Amino acid sequence: MVSVHIASMLVGVSFVVLIALLIWGTWSALVWRLLAVVGMGTGAGLLVWGILAAAMKDRPPLGSPAGIIAVGAGVLVGSIALLVVSFCRGRA
Repeated sequence: MVSVHIASMLVGVSFVVLIALLIWGTWSALVWRLLAVVGMGTGAGLLVWGILAAAMKDRPPLGSPAGIIAVGAGVLVGSIALLVVSFCRGRA
């Protein structure tokens, strides 16, 4: 029971940190670029994990292989969009 509370608290704190970094990125494009790099790595990793789980007919501990593939694709596309937006700002 305690581990569920710790996991939910960790997810909540991670979400708050992610929102803070996204807001900070409005002032510094470098923050968005770093977030995009981390997001692309995470998205690619989730895609590979989901594809391998589906190919090996394995049941992952979190959801289904199709769900993991969908989340990985979403994270990958979102991080690529964040990278593009970080370069579309006007020069001072």
